[in-house]
Amino acid sequence: VYTALKITGDPISVHSEHTGMNDEVWPAQETIKYIIPGTQYTASRSLPITWYDGGRRPSDSIAKLLPGQSLPGGGSIFVGEKGNLILPHVGMPFVNIEGVTIEPVEGLDHYHGWVDGCLSGKQPSDGFEYGGHLTEAVQLGNVAAYFPGETLEFDGKALKITNNSEANKYLTREYRSGFEIASI
Repeated sequence: VYTALKITGDPISVHSEHTGMNDEVWPAQETIKYIIPGTQYTASRSLPITWYDGGRRPSDSIAKLLPGQSLPGGGSIFVGEKGNLILPHVGMPFVNIEGVTIEPVEGLDHYHGWVDGCLSGKQPSDGFEYGGHLTEAVQLGNVAAYFPGETLEFDGKALKITNNSEANKYLTREYRSGFEIASI
């Protein structure tokens, strides 16, 4: 999603619903809803992204948008204005956009891409420009799990959750003396 839509902004908000958790155990099932800034490739100024985990799945209304296909066990589903795309973790993508076909391409192992980038000095295909924002989004989902049912609003420039001061304690940690990071 981040590469295809050229997402380079931080999430605007994140919302978690789950089956319950405590300080020792994360939720067995969870749905995380993000609002991400839109790009030139999105129809609006913001983009909703939903993460389903632990066997939770998209609604039947999403499955109906994908004629002749079943939802994959894992992967991504893009629902667009002109069609839809299933991108399973394993297997060929399925595109439901009139006149569009997908040509097979050689796969890229992102671990090898990173090592090749280090050795060659060239930018890997999965670089930090999007990887940092993607990682922030995933970690914000973890923070949201502590506040189920509440929408947390995030200011990426300030690296703060603006509507719940208690949530901010999960964004960083206190480091032992001598191991501090000056910029945090």
